[in-house]
Amino acid sequence: MAKNKLTDAAFYVTKRVGRAVHEHGLLPDGCTALVALSGGVGSLGLLRTLVAREERVPTRASFVPCYLPDGRHGQPGQVAQELARCCRQWGLELVVGPEPAAPFLPALPYRPELTAVATERGASVIVLGQTMRERALALLLDMVREGRLGGLPVKEEVDGPAGPLLVVRPLCHVTPQAMEELARADGLPVLPLLAEPPDGALNALLDRYIEDRQGRLIEAWRNITSAPDHIEDEYLG
Repeated sequence: MAKNKLTDAAFYVTKRVGRAVHEHGLLPDGCTALVALSGGVGSLGLLRTLVAREERVPTRASFVPCYLPDGRHGQPGQVAQELARCCRQWGLELVVGPEPAAPFLPALPYRPELTAVATERGASVIVLGQTMRERALALLLDMVREGRLGGLPVKEEVDGPAGPLLVVRPLCHVTPQAMEELARADGLPVLPLLAEPPDGALNALLDRYIEDRQGRLIEAWRNITSAPDHIEDEYLG
Protein backbone atom coordinates (compact mmCIF):
# COMPACT_ATOMS: atom_id res chain seq x y z
CA MET A 1 0.00 0.00 0.00
CA ALA A 2 1.34 3.43 -0.95
CA LYS A 3 2.12 5.72 1.92
CA ASN A 4 -0.02 8.80 2.37
CA LYS A 5 1.89 11.94 1.45
CA LEU A 6 2.52 14.17 4.47
CA THR A 7 2.12 17.92 4.40
CA ASP A 8 5.01 19.88 5.92
CA ALA A 9 2.91 20.56 9.02
CA ALA A 10 2.05 16.87 9.46
CA PHE A 11 5.68 15.85 8.91
CA TYR A 12 6.81 18.32 11.60
CA VAL A 13 4.36 16.94 14.17
CA THR A 14 4.99 13.32 13.18
CA LYS A 15 8.72 13.70 13.81
CA ARG A 16 8.10 15.10 17.29
CA VAL A 17 5.53 12.45 18.11
CA GLY A 18 8.01 9.81 16.97
CA ARG A 19 10.66 11.31 19.23
CA ALA A 20 8.33 11.06 22.24
CA VAL A 21 7.29 7.50 21.38
CA HIS A 22 10.93 6.44 21.07
CA GLU A 23 12.24 8.33 24.14
CA HIS A 24 9.54 7.16 26.52
CA GLY A 25 8.45 3.82 25.08
CA LEU A 26 4.86 5.00 24.64
CA LEU A 27 3.65 2.32 22.20
CA PRO A 28 4.83 -1.18 23.09
CA ASP A 29 5.38 -3.39 20.06
CA GLY A 30 2.13 -4.94 18.86
CA CYS A 31 -0.09 -3.05 21.33
CA THR A 32 -3.68 -1.98 20.80
CA ALA A 33 -4.03 1.70 21.68
CA LEU A 34 -7.28 3.56 22.33
CA VAL A 35 -6.90 7.11 20.98
CA ALA A 36 -9.24 9.46 22.85
CA LEU A 37 -10.81 12.00 20.46
CA SER A 38 -12.41 15.09 21.96
CA GLY A 39 -13.40 16.85 18.76
CA GLY A 40 -10.48 19.27 19.11
CA VAL A 41 -7.64 19.53 16.60
CA GLY A 42 -5.06 18.18 19.05
CA SER A 43 -6.43 14.68 19.46
CA LEU A 44 -7.57 14.29 15.84
CA GLY A 45 -4.25 15.59 14.51
CA LEU A 46 -2.46 13.19 16.84
CA LEU A 47 -4.39 10.23 15.43
CA ARG A 48 -3.50 11.35 11.93
CA THR A 49 0.23 11.46 12.79
CA LEU A 50 0.15 8.10 14.60
CA VAL A 51 -1.35 6.44 11.53
CA ALA A 52 1.23 8.13 9.28
CA ARG A 53 4.08 7.12 11.56
CA GLU A 54 2.91 3.50 11.67
CA GLU A 55 3.10 3.41 7.86
CA ARG A 56 6.71 4.57 7.98
CA VAL A 57 8.04 3.09 11.24
CA PRO A 58 5.92 -0.01 11.86
CA THR A 59 5.52 -1.03 15.50
CA ARG A 60 2.61 -3.40 14.78
CA ALA A 61 0.48 -1.12 16.94
CA SER A 62 -3.23 -0.90 16.14
CA PHE A 63 -5.32 2.16 16.91
CA VAL A 64 -8.92 2.37 18.11
CA PRO A 65 -10.28 5.95 17.88
CA CYS A 66 -12.85 6.67 20.59
CA TYR A 67 -15.13 9.66 21.10
CA LEU A 68 -17.04 10.29 24.32
CA PRO A 69 -20.06 12.52 23.54
CA ASP A 70 -19.68 15.39 25.96
CA GLY A 71 -20.83 18.39 23.92
CA ARG A 72 -17.58 20.31 24.34
CA HIS A 73 -17.13 20.86 20.60
CA GLY A 74 -20.75 20.90 19.44
CA GLN A 75 -23.68 18.55 19.18
CA PRO A 76 -22.38 15.02 19.87
CA GLY A 77 -24.03 13.55 16.76
CA GLN A 78 -22.45 16.14 14.47
CA VAL A 79 -19.05 15.82 16.13
CA ALA A 80 -19.15 12.02 15.87
CA GLN A 81 -20.04 12.29 12.17
CA GLU A 82 -17.05 14.55 11.44
CA LEU A 83 -14.66 12.37 13.43
CA ALA A 84 -15.96 9.17 11.81
CA ARG A 85 -15.41 10.68 8.35
CA CYS A 86 -11.76 11.45 9.14
CA CYS A 87 -11.18 8.06 10.73
CA ARG A 88 -12.50 6.26 7.63
CA GLN A 89 -10.01 8.16 5.48
CA TRP A 90 -7.26 6.56 7.57
CA GLY A 91 -8.79 3.08 7.48
CA LEU A 92 -10.20 3.23 11.01
CA GLU A 93 -13.70 2.97 12.47
CA LEU A 94 -14.70 5.40 15.19
CA VAL A 95 -16.00 3.99 18.47
CA VAL A 96 -18.54 6.22 20.23
CA GLY A 97 -18.41 5.57 23.96
CA PRO A 98 -20.92 6.39 26.68
CA GLU A 99 -21.77 9.94 27.66
CA PRO A 100 -19.50 10.95 30.55
CA ALA A 101 -21.14 11.06 33.94
CA ALA A 102 -19.16 14.06 35.20
CA PRO A 103 -17.64 17.26 33.73
CA PHE A 104 -14.30 16.66 32.08
CA LEU A 105 -11.06 17.00 34.00
CA PRO A 106 -7.88 18.28 32.35
CA ALA A 107 -5.61 15.61 33.84
CA LEU A 108 -7.29 12.49 32.50
CA PRO A 109 -10.69 13.14 30.94
CA TYR A 110 -13.42 10.67 31.88
CA ARG A 111 -11.17 8.03 33.36
CA PRO A 112 -13.95 5.51 34.14
CA GLU A 113 -15.53 5.75 30.69
CA LEU A 114 -12.23 5.67 28.79
CA THR A 115 -10.80 2.77 30.76
CA ALA A 116 -14.05 0.84 30.32
CA VAL A 117 -14.01 1.27 26.53
CA ALA A 118 -10.28 0.45 26.38
CA THR A 119 -10.83 -2.78 28.28
CA GLU A 120 -13.84 -3.70 26.15
CA ARG A 121 -11.80 -3.20 22.98
CA GLY A 122 -8.77 -5.09 24.23
CA ALA A 123 -6.54 -1.99 24.41
CA SER A 124 -3.62 -1.85 26.82
CA VAL A 125 -2.77 1.81 26.08
CA ILE A 126 -4.87 5.01 26.19
CA VAL A 127 -3.50 7.85 24.06
CA LEU A 128 -4.36 11.46 24.99
CA GLY A 129 -3.80 14.51 22.81
CA GLN A 130 -2.53 16.98 25.41
CA THR A 131 0.20 19.30 24.12
CA MET A 132 3.23 20.92 25.69
CA ARG A 133 1.08 23.90 26.72
CA GLU A 134 -1.51 21.78 28.52
CA ARG A 135 1.20 19.87 30.38
CA ALA A 136 2.91 23.10 31.49
CA LEU A 137 -0.33 24.69 32.68
CA ALA A 138 -1.40 21.53 34.52
CA LEU A 139 1.87 21.60 36.45
CA LEU A 140 1.35 25.25 37.37
CA LEU A 141 -2.27 24.65 38.35
CA ASP A 142 -1.29 21.85 40.71
CA MET A 143 1.25 24.16 42.35
CA VAL A 144 -1.29 26.99 42.69
CA ARG A 145 -4.24 24.90 43.85
CA GLU A 146 -2.56 22.17 45.87
CA GLY A 147 1.00 23.33 46.54
CA ARG A 148 2.52 20.25 44.91
CA LEU A 149 4.40 19.25 41.77
CA GLY A 150 2.00 17.12 39.80
CA GLY A 151 0.96 17.84 36.26
CA LEU A 152 0.53 15.45 33.36
CA PRO A 153 3.29 12.86 32.98
CA VAL A 154 4.23 11.68 29.50
CA LYS A 155 3.46 8.12 30.60
CA GLU A 156 1.57 6.78 33.61
CA GLU A 157 -0.18 3.62 34.71
CA VAL A 158 -3.83 3.73 35.81
CA ASP A 159 -6.23 1.12 37.10
CA GLY A 160 -8.68 -0.31 34.59
CA PRO A 161 -11.67 -2.64 35.08
CA ALA A 162 -9.54 -5.70 34.27
CA GLY A 163 -6.08 -4.53 35.31
CA PRO A 164 -3.57 -1.72 34.76
CA LEU A 165 -3.62 0.41 31.61
CA LEU A 166 -0.89 2.66 30.24
CA VAL A 167 -1.87 6.31 29.61
CA VAL A 168 0.46 8.19 27.24
CA ARG A 169 0.73 11.75 25.91
CA PRO A 170 2.76 11.71 22.66
CA LEU A 171 2.29 15.46 22.02
CA CYS A 172 4.64 16.35 24.87
CA HIS A 173 7.06 18.01 22.40
CA VAL A 174 4.35 19.72 20.32
CA THR A 175 2.74 23.16 20.69
CA PRO A 176 -0.98 23.83 20.12
CA GLN A 177 0.01 26.18 17.29
CA ALA A 178 1.67 23.27 15.46
CA MET A 179 -1.52 21.23 15.78
CA GLU A 180 -3.59 24.12 14.43
CA GLU A 181 -1.24 24.41 11.43
CA LEU A 182 -1.56 20.67 10.82
CA ALA A 183 -5.36 20.91 10.89
CA ARG A 184 -5.34 23.73 8.32
CA ALA A 185 -2.82 22.03 6.04
CA ASP A 186 -4.58 18.65 6.14
CA GLY A 187 -8.14 19.97 6.02
CA LEU A 188 -9.14 18.53 9.39
CA PRO A 189 -12.38 19.83 10.89
CA VAL A 190 -11.81 22.68 13.32
CA LEU A 191 -14.69 22.52 15.79
CA PRO A 192 -15.17 25.40 18.24
CA LEU A 193 -14.75 24.78 21.95
CA LEU A 194 -18.19 25.44 23.42
CA ALA A 195 -17.51 24.51 27.04
CA GLU A 196 -14.47 25.91 28.82
CA PRO A 197 -12.63 23.63 31.27
CA PRO A 198 -13.13 24.36 34.99
CA ASP A 199 -9.80 26.23 35.17
CA GLY A 200 -10.06 27.98 31.81
CA ALA A 201 -9.82 31.49 33.26
CA LEU A 202 -6.80 30.57 35.38
CA ASN A 203 -5.16 28.89 32.39
CA ALA A 204 -5.55 32.10 30.38
CA LEU A 205 -4.13 34.16 33.23
CA LEU A 206 -1.07 31.91 33.57
CA ASP A 207 -0.56 31.96 29.79
CA ARG A 208 -0.54 35.76 29.76
CA TYR A 209 1.77 35.93 32.78
CA ILE A 210 4.31 33.56 31.23
CA GLU A 211 4.27 35.39 27.92
CA ASP A 212 4.75 38.78 29.60
CA ARG A 213 7.69 37.48 31.63
CA GLN A 214 9.33 35.06 29.20
CA GLY A 215 8.59 36.31 25.71
CA ARG A 216 8.37 33.10 23.69
CA LEU A 217 5.85 30.79 25.32
CA ILE A 218 7.27 27.66 23.72
CA GLU A 219 10.53 28.01 25.66
CA ALA A 220 8.69 28.68 28.91
CA TRP A 221 6.44 25.65 28.41
CA ARG A 222 9.45 23.44 27.69
CA ASN A 223 11.29 24.65 30.79
CA ILE A 224 8.26 24.20 33.03
CA THR A 225 7.42 20.67 31.89
CA SER A 226 11.03 19.51 32.16
CA ALA A 227 11.63 21.02 35.62
CA PRO A 228 10.36 18.04 37.70
CA ASP A 229 12.78 15.74 35.84
CA HIS A 230 15.68 17.61 37.44
CA ILE A 231 14.43 17.37 41.05
CA GLU A 232 15.53 14.49 43.25
CA ASP A 233 12.72 12.11 44.17
CA GLU A 234 13.21 12.63 47.91
CA TYR A 235 12.27 16.29 47.55
CA LEU A 236 8.98 15.34 45.89
CA GLY A 237 7.85 12.97 48.64
